[in-house]
Amino acid sequence: SRLRSAAAGSGGMVVIEGAPGIGKTSLLGKAAELAEAGGLAVLRARGGVMESEFSLGVVIQLLAPSIESLTERERERVFAGAAGLARPLFEEVPDRAAADDRLFARFHGLHWLCARLAEERPLGLLVDDAHWADAQSLRFLSYLEARIEEIPACAILTLRTGEAAAAPEALSRLIERDPLTLVRLRPLSPGAIGELVRGSLGDRTAEEVCVECARTTGGNPLLARQLIAALKERGGERAGLDAGEIAAL
Repeated sequence: SRLRSAAAGSGGMVVIEGAPGIGKTSLLGKAAELAEAGGLAVLRARGGVMESEFSLGVVIQLLAPSIESLTERERERVFAGAAGLARPLFEEVPDRAAADDRLFARFHGLHWLCARLAEERPLGLLVDDAHWADAQSLRFLSYLEARIEEIPACAILTLRTGEAAAAPEALSRLIERDPLTLVRLRPLSPGAIGELVRGSLGDRTAEEVCVECARTTGGNPLLARQLIAALKERGGERAGLDAGEIAAL
């Protein structure tokens, strides 16, 4: 619904939260497909431990491909007015362009840059592993969140539950703001794990194998797929494995 609203002109922000392997990145990929099908221009970035000290690195990663593809005439248009405050981020030495004493001006410029880009086509702004984003990028996303309803854009972020954030205070401010939509992913049900098991190993796979796969993995999709792959190597439904062997795998 947030993507549809963005396509219609009213933006929003969504945070997908969950444990490692629970499917956040897969869901973000599906969101990208839906956004593109809905006519949005999809821009992507990913937080990383090595880049967490690079001020506004995730935001620049997110927007730079769109800027680099513009002709000089188009570049003049998107950087017109207040959006010009963000121009140094894409044309100067990054550390100097993102100097702390200019951050509010940069945030203001980045907001208007997003608005200018969205005039041509609504935006889908996707950030994976946002818990590892640099502090200034998270602060800008919080700044944008308070104003995103005014522009046709949907920002979707993923967060790993229990992971130490690169900038915990900035992340807390971001996820505590309204009107943010928070999606917490839960483990798959035993029935869903059973479907995965039988879909890979065969319909005649014993029920106890399905039950033990669900118990052992706790419903985590990544762990379940790895376990199913190991079972398949052992002969799948013909292996006759008991609970202890499955747990050992």
